[in-house]
Amino acid sequence: MGVRSGHVNSPGRLARLKRTFGEGLPFDDAAAVAYGTVTQLVVALGRKPRARVVDLMIAATALAHGAGIITRNPADFAGLESVVKVIAA
Repeated sequence: MGVRSGHVNSPGRLARLKRTFGEGLPFDDAAAVAYGTVTQLVVALGRKPRARVVDLMIAATALAHGAGIITRNPADFAGLESVVKVIAA
């Protein structure tokens, strides 16, 4: 089960994801503020935030809402572990 390129892979998958994980968290004003924090961390590591916009939005949303990130690609969130918990799945 997963979401690729921002689209649900098959009919019914979104319903299964919502049953498993709930409605999800919004990218709201708090997440927008947190986006600045995670972007600064990425820049401080010498990485380009532009290439990682979606991952940074996910990290910012998690940070703003006190959530962790469960991912198959923890390397996508390397350097952000000081502000958000990254869990390899």
